[in-house]
Amino acid sequence: MSIATVVNNVIGELTDYDVDSITEQTLISDIHLVSLDYVSIQVALKKELGISIDVNKLPTANLNNMGDLYQFCNEART
Repeated sequence: MSIATVVNNVIGELTDYDVDSITEQTLISDIHLVSLDYVSIQVALKKELGISIDVNKLPTANLNNMGDLYQFCNEART
């Protein structure tokens, strides 16, 4: 399972956003994620892929679109 799949699945569970329309260019602001949503994403990534992201770094990570978020999560893998 990919990072994008895990993240999108969580978004689908937490929001009314049509996850089938999410691309790397989709603006995070359009999805209206709140801080607890990121915690849910963090838990899912750890459970599904063994990736630990630091949600405390999100405010300074300059994430604009979903591609940025996927990359942030991928960098935590290494």
